[in-house]
Amino acid sequence: MKKPLLLSTIIAFSSFIALTTVASERSAPSSCPKASTVKSVRLNAAKLNKETGNYAAYNINTYGTKQRWVFIIGNIDASSQGDAVTKANEALPTVSNAMKKPHYDSDNELYICVYNVGYGYVAGAITTSDANTAMSELRKFH
Repeated sequence: MKKPLLLSTIIAFSSFIALTTVASERSAPSSCPKASTVKSVRLNAAKLNKETGNYAAYNINTYGTKQRWVFIIGNIDASSQGDAVTKANEALPTVSNAMKKPHYDSDNELYICVYNVGYGYVAGAITTSDANTAMSELRKFH
């Protein structure tokens, strides 16, 4: 099942997310960003997960909501950050909603939306209203 892999990718991104969503709406999100909106915004950066050796490509956007989200396509076997972004953008048209309401992960203080995606990748959108989220997790990425 891909859910544990997605969760480990999300956890590894959690401190990065906390830093990038500080200006986000402080209320809990009522719904996940729509897949159609997510697909309209290309991914523009990637980070290497030191633990798995795979990349996660991402972009930060409101995706039609009040919150700033980090949308991630992970588990990408790539030769570089640029290659990972290219591969993720090729998979972007395959994204579809897997859930309508965000799941709150109280251990990591994150709101998580899981998406279906092709190519054997995992995909999710994450937001947080707490800027103190797990700073040490960022060390997993170059």
